[in-house]
Amino acid sequence: DKDLRNFNFSAAKLVGTVFYRANLSGAKFEFAMLGKANLIETNLEDAIFDGCDMTDAKFGRAIMCRASFEPKELRTGDGKPTGRFLAPNLTRTDLTGANLTEVDLTKATLERTIFAGAVLEGTKLPERYARLQARQPAMPGGASASR
Repeated sequence: DKDLRNFNFSAAKLVGTVFYRANLSGAKFEFAMLGKANLIETNLEDAIFDGCDMTDAKFGRAIMCRASFEPKELRTGDGKPTGRFLAPNLTRTDLTGANLTEVDLTKATLERTIFAGAVLEGTKLPERYARLQARQPAMPGGASASR
């Protein structure tokens, strides 16, 4: 298993890259291109995906607790703010069985994103995904998975 904790992949072109079972906890993927990447069974706790394109990527059974999925401001070549933001793109991303505990996906693009069997405890999703959290099993001690 690859240990890439806290590695900075920001703005990297990682299309089709295989990170299967890697430890990427705390890694930064700001503005990275992860389209069609294989991140199955990876540890992505506290990873930063702000402004990242994950179209068609596979995150099956990945641990993504507290990962960040925020829009990121685009800057000019000399570093000046543009006022334009790029939202994380999870179009057709497969999150089957992924642990998304305490993740906020309200500002991410979620077109045809697959959440089958995903753990959504404390996860924030756009209103149209409310039914997913309603199906989460009750937590031990009577607590509910949706908050």
